[in-house]
Amino acid sequence: MAHNNHWDKLRDYCVEDVRILCDLYRKKLLKNPRGHAQIDLTRIAHPDLYMPPILDADVANDPMKLESTAEPADPKDAQIAALQRQVAELQARLKIYTDFCSCL
Repeated sequence: MAHNNHWDKLRDYCVEDVRILCDLYRKKLLKNPRGHAQIDLTRIAHPDLYMPPILDADVANDPMKLESTAEPADPKDAQIAALQRQVAELQARLKIYTDFCSCL
């Protein structure tokens, strides 16, 4: 496609490829279409690809739940610290995505 200057088609192809990879990432488990055996993608993927989830549903809705049980001096400081941890973890995940999906 690049050789023939079909840049729009090439871009669309790459976008679709990344979409498929993201779908695979979310699934982690696939069913083999031939033998119907389960394929565990974590066994063949890069070791850093499937990181443990950073937040459960409760914490996603309330970042303060990331804090320890001890009462912080200022609740806003605790919330800022929790959000800073979330940002750091999301940046680590983004690095994995950008390393993994280099065609973007």
